[in-house]
Amino acid sequence: MYYSRKSIPKRLITAREAIEIVKEEPGIGKRMSVVGFTPVEMTSGLVYQQDAERLYSTQDIEYGNQVAATQTLRNIADAIRSRLIVDRRIAKTALKALPGLARQLRLAGPIAKLNEGLYNQASHFYTELQSSEEAQERMAEYGTMTEMLSIRLSLVADMGEAMKAQQIRIGQAQLTTAKRQAAMRKLDIWMSRFIKAARLAFYDEPKELKKLGIYVKE
Repeated sequence: MYYSRKSIPKRLITAREAIEIVKEEPGIGKRMSVVGFTPVEMTSGLVYQQDAERLYSTQDIEYGNQVAATQTLRNIADAIRSRLIVDRRIAKTALKALPGLARQLRLAGPIAKLNEGLYNQASHFYTELQSSEEAQERMAEYGTMTEMLSIRLSLVADMGEAMKAQQIRIGQAQLTTAKRQAAMRKLDIWMSRFIKAARLAFYDEPKELKKLGIYVKE
């Protein structure tokens, strides 16, 4: 298979093995030096390969961190959503005779579906509820308000932190992807030159080309 058609992991392996062969086998190394791929140039290729391989591994780690951060946020959001549904239902019942307070708590409308909307909705509801003694007194008939509010506000704060953490992880993963792509472009350009030079150096020795991982038509 042509180098350019291989997957990234296979291109990394092909490049590493080809470079090692040229550096370790004097006969092949001498022939490659004649066409411009001296030991110094081969060292440059090895740096490109190692940089690309390191970034490829790092991307997997960053992607895993992003997935973990997203799952953490999802778990917190689900917990807030389920509690907010119940708490708003209680508030609507308890404050039925106080439409002004109901509007202050923004009880009309559905629960937001997206994380940012849910966070803003929950933050407003519990913050306003905390500042209204009258609303708390009315809702206290349905449970311990002080304890409930403390737990809910803590959960909202956790969601805010989880949202920030997710955005950081997404940014880190995107940055790593961009760096990996740039590193792979450098390696691919170098390998393109290497393959052309090798075909010139071993135009009559297909076995040597195959040893270097270069596709040879049968």
